[in-house]
Amino acid sequence: MVLKSDGAGLYATKDLALARRKFEEFKIDQSVYVVDAAQTLHFQQVFKVLELMGYEQAKYCVHLPYGQVVLPSGKMSSRVGNVIYFSQLKKLLEEDIMKNYLGKYADGADTSNSSATTNSVDVPSQKTYVKTERNTDGWNSADISKTLQAISVATIKFGMLHHDTTKDVVFVLNEWTSKSGQTGPYMLYAYTRIQSICREVEASGLLDPNVKPDYSLLSDDQARVVLFCLHEFWPTIDSCVQKNNPVTLTDYLFDLSKAFSSWYDNKSNSILKAETPQLRTTRLNFVKSIAAVIKLGLNLLGIKTVDRM
Repeated sequence: MVLKSDGAGLYATKDLALARRKFEEFKIDQSVYVVDAAQTLHFQQVFKVLELMGYEQAKYCVHLPYGQVVLPSGKMSSRVGNVIYFSQLKKLLEEDIMKNYLGKYADGADTSNSSATTNSVDVPSQKTYVKTERNTDGWNSADISKTLQAISVATIKFGMLHHDTTKDVVFVLNEWTSKSGQTGPYMLYAYTRIQSICREVEASGLLDPNVKPDYSLLSDDQARVVLFCLHEFWPTIDSCVQKNNPVTLTDYLFDLSKAFSSWYDNKSNSILKAETPQLRTTRLNFVKSIAAVIKLGLNLLGIKTVDRM
C-alpha cells in the first residue's frame, strides 16, 4: 500500500519519494538506511517497489538494521516508567566520569581564568591549583568541561558501536564507563597515555634531532605483534565498509591498545632508558605511530581524542 483510500500517504510513500530524489537529483551510488530492525519488512517492500518502478539503483539500496537499546531488566517502556531520558543520562554520565576520572583535577583546578566557566562542572573557586604527580600542568574548569564532554561522547558512541548491529544493545552505565575493557574511556586513556609518554620523552632533553629511526631495531616478539596490528588497519577499515558494521574497528582498536600496553609495560622497552639514541628515537616514533592510528580509528567512529585525562 502506497496511498490510503482517502489519499493520505504512509511511511512507504515518503520513502519512495525520497529515493526518487536520491536517484534523479543526487545520482547516488548507494543508499544505506540505518533504521531499527523492526522495519526490515518495510524496507524489503520499498526496495521491491523501486525495482518494479524501473529504478536500477534499487539494487544498491541497503537497510542496515540495528537492535534496540535495552536495560539488563529488559526493554525500556514509558508505561513501566523505566525509560532513561537524555537529561538523566547526561547527569548520570557526568557524575560517574567526574567521580572516576576528573574529580582529582576538579579538587585542585586553577580557576583564575575568568573565561573558563562551565554549566556542567562545579569547580570551587576558592581552591588553588596544587601540583601533584598526576596533575603537573594545571587544569582549569574549561579543561575539565571539555574533557568531560569528550569522555561522555566516547562512552556512548563506543558503547553503541561495539555491538553487532543485529543484536540489542544492553546499557549498563558502570560497564560502559569502565577504565578497563572495550569502552570509550579506556580507548581515550590508551591514547592519552601515549601522549603523556611522548611529552615526557620530548621534555627530557635526551633526544638527538639529527638521529634517524631504524625500524629494524623493533625486532622483539611484542613489537612484532604491534607492527602486525598497525599493518592490519586499512584491511580492517575495508572490512567494516564491506559489512556496514563498525564492530570490527572497535575490536581492532582495543587489540592494538592492548598490544601496545604489553610492549610498553615490558621495562626493557623503555624509551628514556634506551641503550642508544637511535633506539630511543625509533621507539618514540613507534609509539607516535600507534597513537596516530588510534586517533584516526576513533575519529572514524565519530570520537574525538583528548591529550590528557
